[in-house]
Amino acid sequence: MANYFVKFVKAYEHAGVPIFGVTMQNEPLNDEADYPSLLMSSSEQAAFLGSALGPAFRAAGVHSKIFLFDHNWDLTHYPIEVLSDAKAAAYASGIAIHCYGGNAAAQSELHERFPNLPIWLTECSGGAWQRGNLLDEQVRLIIDSTRNWSQSVILWNLALDQNHEPHLGGCKNCRGVVTVKTADGTDEAVPTVDFTALAHISKFVRPGARRVESNTFGPGSLEDVAFQNPDGSLVLLVLNSGSKRVTFNVSWKGKYAVYTHPGNSAATFTWPCARHC
Repeated sequence: MANYFVKFVKAYEHAGVPIFGVTMQNEPLNDEADYPSLLMSSSEQAAFLGSALGPAFRAAGVHSKIFLFDHNWDLTHYPIEVLSDAKAAAYASGIAIHCYGGNAAAQSELHERFPNLPIWLTECSGGAWQRGNLLDEQVRLIIDSTRNWSQSVILWNLALDQNHEPHLGGCKNCRGVVTVKTADGTDEAVPTVDFTALAHISKFVRPGARRVESNTFGPGSLEDVAFQNPDGSLVLLVLNSGSKRVTFNVSWKGKYAVYTHPGNSAATFTWPCARHC
């Protein structure tokens, strides 16, 4: 299996597609009868990483990162157990995590235990089970995840049709970032609320950006997250999850701006950084 990972990474690199990182098993504690899945205990993952995959990557000169875990917020005992194995921990590049149980505060608990190990939210899907203001939910996911140390927010699937397909078992009512409508013999790509939520941040936060401190007030009021890009420019994402307009101040380096935010909406603010950011 370790050699398969090496071949996979090298084949993609040869085709001009470098692989940034891999996980050893999607949702290793999830064993479903209606789609491909495989149980992998924390001790099995630690043994595979420390004795097989890590050494195989090193011997082959593969520089792709290896992320462990790749399961839900409420199962963080798993990465803690894997990282208690010194051989496995030596090859771990980060902790991958999903959103389907628990809450984003679990990421901060992992960060406190392993402050030098990055955390990546690698999967979270919206779907027909969601009710209410969907933009609130998806923007809050971005805010909560990044305020709790995540270096990524990946919404899954990238594209599905109007019937939530294709899928091989598993989730039958998940929502794609884009819906590809195929009715009447025509194809139309329609961005969903997930596309809008991601665009509020991905269009403005550049690779290498760092989160900067900002105050936030929780659901039903103003929620936010702020970043500074490598060029010094600043990005502030604000969600007003309450139903009423709220007027607030944005302050930075002794300068202020005032904005009135409509209820149940999100806004992104950007501004360049003057000298001595």
